[in-house]
Amino acid sequence: MRVFSFLLMALILTSTHVWAQGGIEKKLAQPIHIIDAAHIKQNDTVYHLWGTELPPTNTVRTDTLAEKSLRQLIGRDSLTCFVYAQGTMPSAQCFNEKSTDISESIISKGFTLANRMHIVGTDYEVPYLNAQKRAQNASLGLWTVDTTVVDNFALLQESSRVLTLLLFAIFVVLVIVIIVATLISKRSMDRVYLTLNQTIQVITKEASIRRKEQEMVGVMLNAELKTNQSKIEAFLVIYKDLLKTLNDQYADHKYRRTGEVVRTAPALDRFIFDANVDKLEALDSDLAPLVIDFYGRIETNPDYNNLEPDMSHETAVSIVEEAVKKAQSLSQDIAPLIERFDSKGYTSVNLVFSN
Repeated sequence: MRVFSFLLMALILTSTHVWAQGGIEKKLAQPIHIIDAAHIKQNDTVYHLWGTELPPTNTVRTDTLAEKSLRQLIGRDSLTCFVYAQGTMPSAQCFNEKSTDISESIISKGFTLANRMHIVGTDYEVPYLNAQKRAQNASLGLWTVDTTVVDNFALLQESSRVLTLLLFAIFVVLVIVIIVATLISKRSMDRVYLTLNQTIQVITKEASIRRKEQEMVGVMLNAELKTNQSKIEAFLVIYKDLLKTLNDQYADHKYRRTGEVVRTAPALDRFIFDANVDKLEALDSDLAPLVIDFYGRIETNPDYNNLEPDMSHETAVSIVEEAVKKAQSLSQDIAPLIERFDSKGYTSVNLVFSN
């Protein structure tokens, strides 16, 4: 009798947990594949880890550490997940065999942000936001700024300036030497002539380094634009799906129950652009104005709009429609801009930049 009562109580608690979060309990058996810090795949289904949101930029280093951390959290056993049907991709809040919340753990390590659209109004809002705060205070994961590329680039610039001054001084000295050598003997002048030729070769190499520096600016900007293009596309996928749901009069709209938070525009990067504004003359005269105009329109941290439960349906739809229109406009402008960069040779598949 006591065993039966214990099992009944456990069943009630489990059912209450599932009902409270609105998800369906499901076992995800191995093999479980890791796509990135916020997505896993089991069989043919990709799950977005509930409560998480990818940061504005993911470097290769951060992705590698995130995959290793996720693999350790998941282990070799199956996961117990609560699956939520959200658009074309289901979200899953998963727990390993030690009952560790995978989403909260990956947020606390700084590999993802807390997804406010998921957690606001739930029992997990405070724990997830606290986990994000801990990662931020400890400078973990995405909260650690990797400045290696920028530092190397600054070092290259400084070395170029020093080399230019040094070569100029050498050139002046050599001119004086040439005058003296001419007065002394033709033999001495021949020797100086040979030295002058060598100096010209050094100056030519320095000019080549400067051209490569200019090309590097174009490559870095192209890489940042392609990163922003991916973010715009991801934003459109999510918000078009949300808009489709809002336009469905028979759908169960989440904001009617607990409210919902939406961004006014996609959060994009401009770190490389801001660091190289004074070097845009390295680009062609017809390309630089287009770059400046595009970066003048983007936002790195757009505002949020709240879809309140008491808000009229027309107002909620118009807010999401406006966000989709902004993203579509950016998408239409960035595609031909990237094509211009690629056609001019400013491209490299081996560069990934982060702010």
